[in-house]
Amino acid sequence: MSDIEVSVVLPTRNRSGFLRQALASVLRQEGVILELIVVDEASTDDTAQVLASIRDPRLRVLRHSAAVGVAAARNAGAATAHGEWLAFIDDDDVWAPGKLALQIASADAARAEWVYSGAVTIGANREIVYGRPPMTPVEVVEALPRYNAIPGGCSNVIVRRGTWERCGPFETQLRNTEDWEMWIRLAKTGLPACVARPLVGYRVHATNASLNIEQIIAGTHVIEKRYQTTADWGRLHRWMGESCLRRGQRKAALGQYFKAAMRGEVRGVASDLWQVVRRRAGLANHSPVPRNAWLDDAAHWLREIDRTGPASARGTTSPGDITSPPLTLTL
Repeated sequence: MSDIEVSVVLPTRNRSGFLRQALASVLRQEGVILELIVVDEASTDDTAQVLASIRDPRLRVLRHSAAVGVAAARNAGAATAHGEWLAFIDDDDVWAPGKLALQIASADAARAEWVYSGAVTIGANREIVYGRPPMTPVEVVEALPRYNAIPGGCSNVIVRRGTWERCGPFETQLRNTEDWEMWIRLAKTGLPACVARPLVGYRVHATNASLNIEQIIAGTHVIEKRYQTTADWGRLHRWMGESCLRRGQRKAALGQYFKAAMRGEVRGVASDLWQVVRRRAGLANHSPVPRNAWLDDAAHWLREIDRTGPASARGTTSPGDITSPPLTLTL
């Protein structure tokens, strides 16, 4: 029987710069026995070389000869997992060193089958641009039919592998809403546990997959129909307005903000636009959120990621390092 506690699945495609930091944050996890399964979605940059440089027996690589999509890539990695728990992380996100151990302890204490934590939104250079403590498990389960109430995207939740197998894999027909749909299914198994600390750094940048608004709208309609629910479109349009701004699409952003206001998000839209004005006028600093102890917790561990790359990729070794490349399977 495997002694692996957590199997971490990391799909990636052509993001070798961000990938180094994501790998480092997984391989530096404290207090758990883990395996890391990287699913390379036919990358054409130097991703293969980055992965080959990491001499760590916990790393396995599945390489797809053609990209199959992030949901299918996660499913492929999960199908080869050996751990009691499954965790997922995107190739542009990062974790606090104790994330997995804290989540497992919280789930065990609550006798929960799945668990989430707090998250902060970070920029390309890991500066904090947004963050607040997560909602309680009861609030999350109540909100999930209306919007994705789990912060940090798919890089947050961990779930017992047996529960994952009963609930089924990610829905491959969905794009950018497949994690939300999965959390709805998991919520039907019972309340999750929660670690209220900011343990996930969810990165926003110009190439985020979540910037595809058409896919988000289509996926939301699928979720509404499948679960006989009504999404919180005011909240969604407000979020999509911010996404348009990140792509430099100001006219489209105003259209989304107008739709959000028409759906009851007048105050939220006013707050968002005021922040935009302040940033353009140079009145806001690089981190528009007021600092507090909760955000300082995240800032502390994010600074550690400045030491980019897993130990073995930096030319040093650790007790678990080996002298041969990770096992790679091409599918």
